[in-house]
Amino acid sequence: FSESFISYDVARIFLNSAVNSEIKSVPLQCCRFWSSAQRSLLACGSLDTRIERGRLYSRVVRKNVEYGRSLQKYLGLSKFGPKHAASTSPTDLLLQAAKNFSLSSTCSDAKHNKLCGREKEQERIANFLRGAICSTEGESSLFVAGPPGTGKTASVSAVIAQLQRERARGDLKDFEFVSVNGMEMRHPTDAYVKLWDAISEEKRPPNVAAKLLEQYFGDKKALTEITKDKVVMYSESLRKKRRLIVLLVDELDYLVTKKQEVLYNIFDWPTRKSRSMVVIGISNTINLAENILLQKVQSRLGGARVIFRAYNTDQVLMILQYRLSYISDKLIFRKDALQFAAMKSAALNGDIRKAFQICKGAAESVLDEIKADRRKSLAPVVTVQDIRNSIKRMQESPHLKAVSTCTSFEALIIISLASLRRQNGTGSSSLMNLMQKMKGIASVSGDEKYFPLPSFGETVDLLNRMFESRLVTIDTPKINSTQSIFAGNTMGMIWPLLTVNLDDQEIHNSLKSSPHFEICTKHLPILNEYF
Repeated sequence: FSESFISYDVARIFLNSAVNSEIKSVPLQCCRFWSSAQRSLLACGSLDTRIERGRLYSRVVRKNVEYGRSLQKYLGLSKFGPKHAASTSPTDLLLQAAKNFSLSSTCSDAKHNKLCGREKEQERIANFLRGAICSTEGESSLFVAGPPGTGKTASVSAVIAQLQRERARGDLKDFEFVSVNGMEMRHPTDAYVKLWDAISEEKRPPNVAAKLLEQYFGDKKALTEITKDKVVMYSESLRKKRRLIVLLVDELDYLVTKKQEVLYNIFDWPTRKSRSMVVIGISNTINLAENILLQKVQSRLGGARVIFRAYNTDQVLMILQYRLSYISDKLIFRKDALQFAAMKSAALNGDIRKAFQICKGAAESVLDEIKADRRKSLAPVVTVQDIRNSIKRMQESPHLKAVSTCTSFEALIIISLASLRRQNGTGSSSLMNLMQKMKGIASVSGDEKYFPLPSFGETVDLLNRMFESRLVTIDTPKINSTQSIFAGNTMGMIWPLLTVNLDDQEIHNSLKSSPHFEICTKHLPILNEYF
């Protein structure tokens, strides 16, 4: 944690030759650091970002909200980072607007305020958690589901931050928050390691951590770790000082295995007599519990549900206005420009990330024009035309141009994957399901250009070429491991998971002038088109 207070000058390293004193000292500076969470090298950034990183990795700040708030006040950190002198110049306002239209800024703000546009969902989550924390009766697990980009994780984070403030004031029973992301796990059993590390601050192998967790949440009086050569007894103090754990399992889909033992244990532990844990599971698949999870897991999951629907135009507009309200009272985006961006993103499956991408691109474009002195006759604000230009640039990307000139079978693959995405509620589909869908769409159309259908090997070759063009993503899951069940893996065979990297509106726009637009409109109908 002390690393966050090291300035750039202190962090420099000077190399000098002990043999030849005439060689000048060379100032070096560390540019990358190893992130244990993401398992990759990340840029160090400025002192401000290192302070934020120190707060992120600090156990003390995570467990003690009052200490974190005192540290925030001492360092002069605001909701969006370090406080700066208020500036009203057009370039600074546009730069801040582009910064605020980012997911990281939204998640940071959600920890301090309610997430705009999701007040009802947050209220239901908060009521459930308050009841589960204060009482040992009733539901102990909550299932949160909805399409990507609808604010599920940010809403839960906002509620947890609110409850932590209530706990610090003494209005709520003590609890400890632990977050696990299935996408960050190499294997679903890594969830045991992270959960036990949060409880005991000790890292153990997955099989050992699973045994310790079973004993910890069970009804035994002592905690024992069984190894090959000895039995280590844990003191009773670990049980006596333990607090209720609120466990967030994000990207629940990635923890699904063939036997689903990990999910069963996670949702079974809160049902024990000790009632030492409350679980919130977040999934992008709305029907995950009913169609994917085994009956034994469904029985432990319970019936508490919070479903996030796609944002509508009014909600997107309210969120965009909310993001701009922190910057200045001055006009940065014209009202009709924000309305136009909200209508467009609502048509794109209600993904708020698309609205942020559109507005951020428009703000950066206007900023570049001001710096290049090409906006003399126009006011330094974002207009409807700037929003249109931003959308046009998004649509004129190389991979979208490749779709407009794709072959019959490539178009059939893209439309089939997009149609499967609508049906199953997830972004990924198996190769078997793809080939079945291609056959169905081609048979319904009756067009000879889609016949004869490509063979298995030819389809694989087509997918490999499309993968190189970044039109699709191919992911091969491990046997009996993460997402294996979604790929339909049986008898040890590994089927890849396929994802089309385009939304429905982008596919429509790309194929509008192609001979494949007929099957596109039939199998991917768009109700609201604003262009």
